[in-house]
Amino acid sequence: MSVPIDRGYLVRTLTDLVRINSINPTLVPGGAGEAEIGEYVASALARAGLDVRKIEPEPGRPSVVGILESGSKGRSLMLNAHYDTVGVDGMPEPFSAAIRDGKLYGRGAYDMKGSLAACMTAAKALAIAERSRRGASWWPRLRTKNMEASAQRP
Repeated sequence: MSVPIDRGYLVRTLTDLVRINSINPTLVPGGAGEAEIGEYVASALARAGLDVRKIEPEPGRPSVVGILESGSKGRSLMLNAHYDTVGVDGMPEPFSAAIRDGKLYGRGAYDMKGSLAACMTAAKALAIAERSRRGASWWPRLRTKNMEASAQRP
């Protein structure tokens, strides 16, 4: 089965990730930590249809796990990336996510937010493919007059 990748989603996701300050506070005192980027990742994975769990061993330092169940037995695939970064001293525009000559620039664009965006894009594509494989869909049902609008899932 071929799974199409949404390049626009990939670039938008990477741009968003780079624009989020996620400096590791254990590496740079006063660093922002990962709370904001963790929320972004969790929300994006949930919108893609994954079951999302957050683990926060320290305040402001969450880990996010997205799970896509296929309903089939067999091997599993794990995609893994980190979203904390080192400091930005000496960088004129660390969170700009500027695109020049087809390259995106900013803190973490290469290590490791680029890989994280690729993982998120792959997870979204796999979720779409899995829904398509199962034939799952939402069927809106609109009612008139004194009846409420509803949606039901087959």
